[in-house]
Amino acid sequence: MRQAGLWAARRKGRPHRRRRPRRASFGELVQMDTSSHDWLEGRGPACVLITMIDDATGRKLARFFQTDSTATNMALIKAWAQRHGRPRALYTDWASHFRQVAVAGWKQGPTQIERALKELDIELICAHSPQAKGRVERSHQTDQDRLIKEMRLLGIATIEAANRFLEEIYLPRLEQKFAIEPASAVDAHRPVKGYDLDAILSVQEARRYVADRQQKVHALQMEVSRLTQAALHYQEQKERLSEQLSDLAQEEEGERERELAADEKIAEVREGLSRIQVLVTGARGRLEETERAVRAEREKHSDLDRAVREAQFSLRECEGKLQDNEEQLVMAQRQLERIEAERGQCAGEVGAMPPDEMEGALQQALELRDVREKALAACRDALEEATASLRMLEEQRLRIEQGLEPLRERIGELKLKEQAAALNAEQLATQLLEAGADEAALLPELGSARPTALQNEINRLQGAILELGAVNLAALQELEAAGERKGFLDAQAADLTEALETLESAIRRIDRETRELLKSTFDAVNGHFGQLFPELFGGGRAELVMTGEEILDAGVQVIAQPPGKKNASIQLLSGGEKALTAIALVFAMFQLNPAPFCLLDEVDSPLDDSNTDRFCAMVKKMSPQTQFLFISHNKIAMEMAEQLVGVTMQEAGVSRVVEVDMEEALKMRDAA
Repeated sequence: MRQAGLWAARRKGRPHRRRRPRRASFGELVQMDTSSHDWLEGRGPACVLITMIDDATGRKLARFFQTDSTATNMALIKAWAQRHGRPRALYTDWASHFRQVAVAGWKQGPTQIERALKELDIELICAHSPQAKGRVERSHQTDQDRLIKEMRLLGIATIEAANRFLEEIYLPRLEQKFAIEPASAVDAHRPVKGYDLDAILSVQEARRYVADRQQKVHALQMEVSRLTQAALHYQEQKERLSEQLSDLAQEEEGERERELAADEKIAEVREGLSRIQVLVTGARGRLEETERAVRAEREKHSDLDRAVREAQFSLRECEGKLQDNEEQLVMAQRQLERIEAERGQCAGEVGAMPPDEMEGALQQALELRDVREKALAACRDALEEATASLRMLEEQRLRIEQGLEPLRERIGELKLKEQAAALNAEQLATQLLEAGADEAALLPELGSARPTALQNEINRLQGAILELGAVNLAALQELEAAGERKGFLDAQAADLTEALETLESAIRRIDRETRELLKSTFDAVNGHFGQLFPELFGGGRAELVMTGEEILDAGVQVIAQPPGKKNASIQLLSGGEKALTAIALVFAMFQLNPAPFCLLDEVDSPLDDSNTDRFCAMVKKMSPQTQFLFISHNKIAMEMAEQLVGVTMQEAGVSRVVEVDMEEALKMRDAA
């Protein structure tokens, strides 16, 4: 472009742009930036200087930290807010701590610093170039000159000592010398009362770590998710079929157990029936004995009846004799009365008779008297004998009646036993007939049978028969159907097991191939990265290191060592060094699988001229295989382009595309 006369070299010393005027009030705008430099010159650990400077007054707050991170930037913002209050706006660069870098197809959310500033009502303004942050950039240049020399003279070798020197000596002296009064006396800072700075300005590293880990494993998870889901589906189906098979096996085992139990119970019932037959035989024997006893009792009853009848006959005979004796007694009394009457009559007659006749009559009367007295004595003796006999017969009758009452009760009991034995005999005969028992075979066991034990056994067997319930006549058909279903499910389970083994084998193969592919890809990218890094930096070395034993879960750490610097983490590099390292890593991945097109959007903005030349050389080297489309404000990069398309704004708010044809421009120059 310079040779063609399209670009003219600018004069040295000409300012790139006019300085932006200062804000009017203290706290209206605060600039913030990080300077990565060898501040302790090897006397202590590597560190960075993070600076905040007020745009209106030049008042400054700075601190040394080991790394440039979200936590350290938040710590300095918190210190400024505690000292001065909440500023109106914060002016920073486009570092990842403050703004997410947009990636096509991904929706980016706010960073932690953005969320904290929004909650504190502080506007975040990001500069599009280092020159826009002129005050803080010039402050870094001053510090890299003066501060390093003063710390060297004092022998400061730790971050803590350096921060004490900043707070107590360097910053107060610098503010006293260079700070100016603002145009407006109004302090634009707002109080922090009511805000929990510790909670708002906290760093949630765990959330970031989890998000990074999730992004790393997302791609590999997507590759095996479908097969994993299918495997899970088949596994669930296999488990369901296994459960069904287990249920069927349990049902079959239950059917077998029930059949065995039924057979055992049938055998027990048959055995019980045999024992019942034995019991029936014993009962028949007892019935015969009872019948014999009843016959004996009947004979006794007949004897008693005869004895009762004889006693009743004797009683009636005694009663007849007694009645006869009573009649004889009455007759004797009547005869005695007649005799007394006759005696009186005779006495009267004797008084009237002469003595001779009286003596003859007396003698006759005495003789008659003797006869009558003898007859009376005989009657009295007969009466006494009849009375004694009557008394004896009465006593015998009472004794017989007393002996008849127990006999009557015994006869009633025997009649009841006879009826019960007859009824029991009928029932046992019916049971024997229903059971079809062989009475002749049961007779030998009749003697050893116990009625109580046999009745308990009968009750137990009857309960067992009731528990069996109705006989399932369709059990054999159900067992056959269950066997067929079990065979079908076994075949399905075998198919599913085979499919599951196939899927597991495929997953293992995919996992193995993924590991091999990831390892080979990582080694290839690491090799290209190690080659491209020295080309872009003009020396040095860089490599990629996995931060874990498991390759699928391991993270990747970038180790970069520019020429003339110690081996350190990429976080300790400057903005331009980080950009060149990222370009080397992207081009290393690009060489692994080159695409026909590559779009670069202002990747050279943080690079100086020498680094831009090396970047352009790298792009030219890769141009034969890939067509590059890049957006740039750098003239050196524009010189490399074969075709230029510019965007200009001739009117406010109206953009216009201007195309520049390099061949036509050269022809016009040659024609002129």
